[in-house]
Amino acid sequence: MLEYDPKVNLRHYPHPMAKYGLNPFGEPLYRIVLASSRRNICGGPWADGAEYHWVKTYPEISFPWILERWHSALEFSGMPREVWDRTMLANSGPYPTRGEYNLAWVFDIGVGEENLDNIIAACERGRSHSAADLHRQHETAYRKEEKATQDACYREIRDSYSAFGTRPMAGYGGGRGTKTLPAMLSANELGLPIPNRQRPAAAPIRNRRTADVRDIKTRNTILSGAI
Repeated sequence: MLEYDPKVNLRHYPHPMAKYGLNPFGEPLYRIVLASSRRNICGGPWADGAEYHWVKTYPEISFPWILERWHSALEFSGMPREVWDRTMLANSGPYPTRGEYNLAWVFDIGVGEENLDNIIAACERGRSHSAADLHRQHETAYRKEEKATQDACYREIRDSYSAFGTRPMAGYGGGRGTKTLPAMLSANELGLPIPNRQRPAAAPIRNRRTADVRDIKTRNTILSGAI
């Protein structure tokens, strides 16, 4: 455990943090540290036979500087010391009696480029909400985004359909106004002659030929020589 000393090896960003509050031990509630220099104790079987080693706390973070907030021992561990010693001591080391710092923000565009006051204020507001409240907020935001995406897809499909199709698009209120095709008029409304679809009651006239077109009888006066 002597391979790392937080007081010596942990690198802090040169920015005053006491104005954002102090913990019961007189340390800042928030601190900005170099992610690669942050370590925590991890227990287990090691090649050198040691019980514990200091390992990187955030090996997945590639950006240099991060913001951490202090949490009390009970808040950080979620359990009293007797439970910790029984279930966590072998893997996570001694109970954090002085509390522990945990990740609050990653400065992906640089510390000086972001508004630290706003970031910390947002972190503090988030602490006033329960896990259930945060879940509901995220679910509501997701549903709004999903509906906006569906509406955008519908508008895109509707506009492209009217540009390439000939039939009016149904749904979401019916037709498309001036883009809907006009209703077709009947032959009677247009004043056109209507073929007689019924057979004549009297006997057919012999000197006139008839032609059947789809069961419609039309008299052919040209072939019969009639005037």
